[in-house]
Amino acid sequence: MSDDAGAEGAPARARWVPDAKPDSNGVADILPHVVARLAPWQGQFTLHRGDVGQAKWSGDPIEILAVDAAKSTALTDHTATQFYPALLPGQSVMIHQDFLHDILPWIPAQMVALRHCFEPLAKVENDCLVFMCHRVPSALELQGARTDGLSDGDLCQRVLLAANWLKAM
Repeated sequence: MSDDAGAEGAPARARWVPDAKPDSNGVADILPHVVARLAPWQGQFTLHRGDVGQAKWSGDPIEILAVDAAKSTALTDHTATQFYPALLPGQSVMIHQDFLHDILPWIPAQMVALRHCFEPLAKVENDCLVFMCHRVPSALELQGARTDGLSDGDLCQRVLLAANWLKAM
């Protein structure tokens, strides 16, 4: 786990982990700080070091998936193809950080395409949506939900669908 946000992550890093010093590329290893802050819950989770964009999931079941790496269409698609197949129907919860941020429209665009697999459970005002996995998306469904390469028109159409899907919340 590294702070690969570079200069963009500097203000947050300075606030939350002020002693995490960046290297010459502006990247700071925040893993020791994360481990220290999560110490009371040690043994209840597993942290994985590395670039999520290059990550290959082991296939082990995922009970809680917190997604805070969907900062591009490519990362959003990669996260879905690598991690969603390991979710447990009727058990796994996914927290989608930034779902409600209008500068990241591909997140709701992807999730509305997978709405037959996920049910919105809760909203954290201005930021997150929490979903229950009811059915693991198939490889074909994940392919159809891809956002990288969508035209602006298709992206806008999916965002409007997502808005209607979530109106009841």
